[in-house]
Amino acid sequence: MKKMDKKVLIVCSLLSAGIANAQDAPVAMYYSDYTGDSFVANWDLVGEGSNTRLSVFETGENVLVTENFRGINSTDGKIDQSNPNYPAGWVVSVSDFGKADIAYDGKSNRLMLDADGDYVSTTLIVGSNLKDFTINANLVNAEGITKENSSIFKIDYYDCDGLRIAGGQIEALYFASQQSLNMKDALSSQPVDVGTVKISLVTEGDRKVGALLLESLSYTYDKPLYVMEQHAVEGLSHKVDNLDAEKKYWYYVQGEKDGKLSAVSNIIKVDGFLTPTATKATSVSKTAYTANWERLPKATGYLVQNYQFVRVQEDGDMPVVSESFSKATEGSVESPVRVTNPDDITDNLGWTGNNIIMAPGMMGASAGRFPMNLSYVHSPKMNLAGQGGKYKISIKARGKAGNYLSVYRVGYLIDTDGDGNPDNVNIHKTVPFNESGILEDTWEMTDGADGMTLSFEESKMQQFLIEEVTISQEVKAGTVMTFLGELAEINDGNVTSYVFKDLKEGYEYGYDVVGVRTNDYEQKEQSNPSEIVRVQNAGSVEELPIADDLQVLVSGKTVTVTLKDYSLIELYNLEGRLVESVSGVAGQSSLSVPYAGAYLLKVGNSVFKLIVR
Repeated sequence: MKKMDKKVLIVCSLLSAGIANAQDAPVAMYYSDYTGDSFVANWDLVGEGSNTRLSVFETGENVLVTENFRGINSTDGKIDQSNPNYPAGWVVSVSDFGKADIAYDGKSNRLMLDADGDYVSTTLIVGSNLKDFTINANLVNAEGITKENSSIFKIDYYDCDGLRIAGGQIEALYFASQQSLNMKDALSSQPVDVGTVKISLVTEGDRKVGALLLESLSYTYDKPLYVMEQHAVEGLSHKVDNLDAEKKYWYYVQGEKDGKLSAVSNIIKVDGFLTPTATKATSVSKTAYTANWERLPKATGYLVQNYQFVRVQEDGDMPVVSESFSKATEGSVESPVRVTNPDDITDNLGWTGNNIIMAPGMMGASAGRFPMNLSYVHSPKMNLAGQGGKYKISIKARGKAGNYLSVYRVGYLIDTDGDGNPDNVNIHKTVPFNESGILEDTWEMTDGADGMTLSFEESKMQQFLIEEVTISQEVKAGTVMTFLGELAEINDGNVTSYVFKDLKEGYEYGYDVVGVRTNDYEQKEQSNPSEIVRVQNAGSVEELPIADDLQVLVSGKTVTVTLKDYSLIELYNLEGRLVESVSGVAGQSSLSVPYAGAYLLKVGNSVFKLIVR
């Protein structure tokens, strides 16, 4: 799974009237131990001698807030600084410069922005989904003001920690003809992670100011529905339970001292994405099976990966990926064709990249530009952890004479300066493309790992095409190699099964499941993968009689197998999950069983049940 975004989703709202700030606001920390129906809220110290109050909420009904500033105390157009009566939590700064602070139009007072830097900032809201933020105002004293010399009306969005996350600006002259502005019209979109909103007047050079009379600010947001509110807690953490795994929650803390509450801390969004649970395969035949899993809360879809497990029969160099791009039939070396889905033209599933192109029998990437438009090809995920991470790459490719390919393990860094900290990519540079634009090279790498991918990139971001590539590793007889099969993409979070078919007979398969959802930023997020569920081909799970040259003895939780010749010995639980595997030798070999129960013992082609008491 990709990691959950720890940025706080907040907006601003009024706190309860009558609460006085006894101290600075404490700091809420990121949550832990998320289970769907519970999590642990964490925070820093709230101050010496203070108690801690924890509030947890989900989104409630959508409400409209309108602030018209009519209650501000003023005399002769100037705000009474000794008793301004600003709206609770709002920040108003219009008095340092300019001619006046308040204008009266015969009906009501309006706030005046008439000097460089005059601004108004919203109060802290506890809730979510800020939208439809509308400013009602008009510009007066606008004689001689044009679009070119108008002062600037700025809009700035901040998160709860005071970090600016978005903003925009228009000419203040807009309000000479229009009295209403929706933020979306100014910014073309509404930011998600909004804490407070600040509007201000800015002059640059000889720009004319005029006077912007602010009638009101209005917006809608989802009012908080409290699970617990100002709940007294101890220490620096508290478990919150009895929650709905399908919902998002938020929490904040306050310090309490002498009966007075501090300001609200930063607000933490709790929106964890759990790991799916894959269950036992059903409808298993010689060439098909149905993968199953439990519905994952918040999932809008799933990725279901089929694996093929191959048992190596003798020592030797085993291809993990051998690719000739035989399905690539369009385009030419001089005029390649863009590729949308590499799986359509590759022998091995799981190739990815950026700016992917093809020519007959070749796949590569078109020219790119660093760092805005990278061009690369990524191999499928591989398990190259064996042999101490040593593996071999053989490649034939086409490109521009004198250029070369850079090949490296994605995400892997080495220590180049000897300070003990990984600091650079471990890049292998192939031999250059020759005068005919052809490159052929073979070399060994030592950074193999499980679940790794390799990146192929032309060193100068120029176009390249790969004709053949083989990634291999020395393996011992009996080693089980894992190969990627079909990757099923399911776009319905309520679907909990998928049929893999047209499989090769006589092989063992398996699958895992990854949950998919769309986050608040309209980005795809993935969960961590489930455990792999092993699936025995139906032709190999029949309960066969024990051969004459095979003896099995169960004593306690130890299984002893006597063989006349070498054979791989595997122990599975009844769900098809591998418990233990050993390379059986002529004579006796033993396996340890973790707990009593029924098992499947597979020795060579013989499979039968064991009962361990």
